[in-house]
Amino acid sequence: MEYVQLCNPTNSECRRFSRLVMGTDHLAQAGWVSASQPEPSIGHVHAVLDEAARWGINLFDTAPIYVGGVEFKFGKWRTERQTKVLQDDFYVDPSLNPDRTLYALSKGGFPFDLWSLKSLPAGCHSIELIDELKKRGILSASAQDWQTVTHPVPSVPPGTYASHL
Repeated sequence: MEYVQLCNPTNSECRRFSRLVMGTDHLAQAGWVSASQPEPSIGHVHAVLDEAARWGINLFDTAPIYVGGVEFKFGKWRTERQTKVLQDDFYVDPSLNPDRTLYALSKGGFPFDLWSLKSLPAGCHSIELIDELKKRGILSASAQDWQTVTHPVPSVPPGTYASHL
């Protein structure tokens, strides 16, 4: 695994981030599965994150808008692994993750402005967003098939970004 060193010019504190970043969107799925594919358990999500960390990935891409509350699940996993990641025997090779830290790359995430789109694109959102839009009267309470159908949002106020809801 290769690492990139980034230093704070003010205090010269440096951190080493893996060049390979693990994305976490859809790791927890939250309703994005079919009847024949069960949603992954929290244990499964943690096992996938463990394996990535064991191979030296120490930078994880996450955001509050990612489905399944994965940012919260990632935070819980990271807290539970604080002691393990300090130990050489956690890793496939002791030289991996030289900082012995797990980093989260989180962001606000403004994937689309609903007011300018005038519609909610199919498959670009979580059930939590759908529920909130219905609760606020922006999306029709009877809207179905939100994973495959684009729905009009005629009553959305200007400047309504999905991640603000």
